[in-house]
Amino acid sequence: MGRCVYAVQVVTGKEFRVKNALEQIIERYGLDKWIDKIHAFETNIHQYELNQKKYRSRKKSRSAVPGYVFIEFRPDFAYFPKKLWHLIKNITFVIRVVDRWYDTGAPAKYSGHIPKEEFDRFARNVDTESQAEVWSDDIYKIQDEQEQKEKEVLHQINTGKYPKENKSHFECNKENECEQEEHSFGQEKPSHILQKQIEKCKVFLKRNRIVTTVPSKLFNALRQAYNFMKMPEMLEDNLFTKIILELISPPSSSSNEKEGVGWLVQRLAG
Repeated sequence: MGRCVYAVQVVTGKEFRVKNALEQIIERYGLDKWIDKIHAFETNIHQYELNQKKYRSRKKSRSAVPGYVFIEFRPDFAYFPKKLWHLIKNITFVIRVVDRWYDTGAPAKYSGHIPKEEFDRFARNVDTESQAEVWSDDIYKIQDEQEQKEKEVLHQINTGKYPKENKSHFECNKENECEQEEHSFGQEKPSHILQKQIEKCKVFLKRNRIVTTVPSKLFNALRQAYNFMKMPEMLEDNLFTKIILELISPPSSSSNEKEGVGWLVQRLAG
């Protein structure tokens, strides 16, 4: 008989605790004759963040298939063994064993288990590549602080503490800042390798902070391309996020294109 796999639904974020508990049960009750392996698909996250202008970095693990662990059996069980189910249901954070026959009304020959061949195809497509996760400081606090500083400078200018010509200089600097924010670097057509990496990048807002997730390979290539600039410097003014947004934005149609992303292709190829 062939092997089979059962999916166990768990509380998201608790996949590895359930996996460890299952492995302890296997060892304690001598169930290794039934169970070959427990799968949780671990991926590493390297997190960099600014919080109230303080820099912090840390490494953590996360499941690439949130909310599930998978039990690979040696025999091809048509139904989940009752003895094992009574042990598993008492594990903290376990919700249920997924039964495809019960949930979807599939024919009995496709009862609860996942055929090993089908599971292997699924496992090959799970992305477990490590990622870099960059968190900005609270964007509303930053905006409020910047606006307050601008008001103070204008107040000092208007009350005569600074020469009037400084006002025009201040306004000119403001215009230049806006132009820099709207500037778009020219891009070449990305290579296949680079395009695959770019497609995995995400930028989103979470708890008033900008979160940028990037595959580690692309992250390291960018660090090298910027002469290994220190991360606190890359986090200031959301520089790293702006770099990623430039990469994932559509190529510029401007005739005055710059170097493009050829340098990055070389870094990734290396």
